[in-house]
Parts: sequence; structure tokens; C-alpha cells
Amino acid sequence: MSEVVVVDYGCGNIQSLERALKRLDISSEYTSNTEKIKQAQKIILPGVGSYSTGMIRLKKIGLIEVIKEFSNSGKPLLGICLGMQLLLDFSEEFGNHKGLGIIHGSVTKFKPNDGSKVPHTGWNSIELPQGKEIDYWNDPILNEISPGKDYYFVHSYMVRVNQALNNVAETAYGGTRFSSIIRNGNVYGCQFHPEKSGAIGSKFLENFINI
Repeated sequence: MSEVVVVDYGCGNIQSLERALKRLDISSEYTSNTEKIKQAQKIILPGVGSYSTGMIRLKKIGLIEVIKEFSNSGKPLLGICLGMQLLLDFSEEFGNHKGLGIIHGSVTKFKPNDGSKVPHTGWNSIELPQGKEIDYWNDPILNEISPGKDYYFVHSYMVRVNQALNNVAETAYGGTRFSSIIRNGNVYGCQFHPEKSGAIGSKFLENFINI
């Protein structure tokens, strides 16, 4: 059995993720097969593109309830970029669109007040959430990763979670702060692309596999 199953629903550039997992010698399978996803030990939900398209494709393939059920299984799940955003309740991208509702929060458009360009593209750091002490930085997904490390981002919409306890790390851009790593029990999400973030991205993926 593969160590991790990557959900292939037509909204992810999975080639770079495949290369990143191979570099870590992680056995992986890329599929939209509902039974294989249900039986997986860990799954990754990648994603690029629009929120509505992502949800439409998950629904068309019959994966919405499968992913929700998996999130309740206790087995680790990681959403990357759009995949992270789909974990939330809703997005305002090109209208209001309902998400998976696995982690409560919303996806809203960047509205920079400092002249920053949208989309937010390039390297930026993950930081301790505002109001938290350094001992908060103890999640296993952050093992041997310190605050201030840079990851690669490409997105026009940002995540805000309803509960502070779901906010693992934040990033600042355009005069605001947004959730760059989120968690609800066994379910994680990251706004950046670990597969495009070099050695520190590989460490993040390794930490997820080791959870």
C-alpha cells in the first residue's frame, strides 16, 4: 500500500508534488478512485485554480463526502494551496461558494493597503500567530522548522479561521495577516507550496508523513 495517496481531481499541478515525494523516498499514488482514497493511510489534497472549479470537480467525481469521512477517521490529511482553502466553510472568489467545512473559516480576497500586488507570489515567511508565545510553536508539522522560515506562495485569496486554536502559523502580506498553516485535529492545510519550497518545503512534507 502507498504511504500517501494524492487526490487527483484535475485541479493540481501534481508533477512537482510527485517529484518532491520521490526525493523523500515516499511511496505515493495519485488517484481519484474513491475506494483507494477511503483506504489510504494519509491523503494530500493539492490544488491550483479557482475555488468553484475545485468544488465542482470534487462533487463530479463523488469525492466531497469521501474527503469529509476521511477527515473524521483520525488519519492525517493535508490540503495544499487551493486544497487548503477548500477545507474551509466558504469562499468569496467570484461569488460565494460553499466549501468542505472541515475547518471553520472563510476565504477572502487580498485587499492590500500598502501597494502590494495581487496575487501574492514568491517567498514569504511563516510566523507565530499574533498574541501567541513561542511555546505555541510546538505542532508536529513544525518539527525542526523555526518561525521566520520562507516558503513559496502563489494566491490571490487568503484564509481566516474562526477559532484561534486552528491557526498554526501566519504570514503577513499587503498590510494584513492570514493563516498560512491551519489544523483541526488530524487535518492540516498550508497556503504555500511545500513542493516548490526547496529543502524547508521537503522538511514540512516529511513532518506530515511522520505524523
